[in-house]
Amino acid sequence: MLEDLSGMNNSAKLGAHICAVLWCGSLQLMLVDWSYNHEVLKASLYARVALGIVVLAAMLPLFIATTGSAMEFTTAFATEPGVTVYLLVYLAYVAITCGEIAFLCSGMALSASRRSHSWTARGLATSAAAAVLGVAYAISKGSYLVLHYLRHPWPLRYEEIISPLLAGLATVALITGLTMAMVGKRLTQRKVDQVTT
Repeated sequence: MLEDLSGMNNSAKLGAHICAVLWCGSLQLMLVDWSYNHEVLKASLYARVALGIVVLAAMLPLFIATTGSAMEFTTAFATEPGVTVYLLVYLAYVAITCGEIAFLCSGMALSASRRSHSWTARGLATSAAAAVLGVAYAISKGSYLVLHYLRHPWPLRYEEIISPLLAGLATVALITGLTMAMVGKRLTQRKVDQVTT
């Protein structure tokens, strides 16, 4: 439907990838805001916003130059150099942001655990595991593309099972983890309120 409205082939895939970049970037910015000191926060946020803009600025021309009616932006079309480069730019960004999300969530989970905030700690640990699954998704797809370029790919049918499974598990685990962390924060606040009243 999006392709019919825009008149551009593969626009739905481009939209999905842009949403994924914005989603990963937004989560990264939120966690940086929670974790970093005020002195370095502004520069840290600007650097990550700049990286996201650079990635989107690289993806769009690659997409426009490569898109066509007879192909899609998936690993099944790894024979198209433009598709491979576009996907590697996208996947590199996903791996970088998910890697930092895993690092920040695991650090906050340890901190919450030391303060006996068990729900928050479990939620952040689950979010860290979700981000690790996101990195695994990027590695799965990216390794297929690199090995295809080197003429030694692993079977495409396995990649088409493993990568979506990793992406789905990452999404479910992240939503679950952030929900648990939010519930934990509410429970902690409720206990504080009860003590002070």
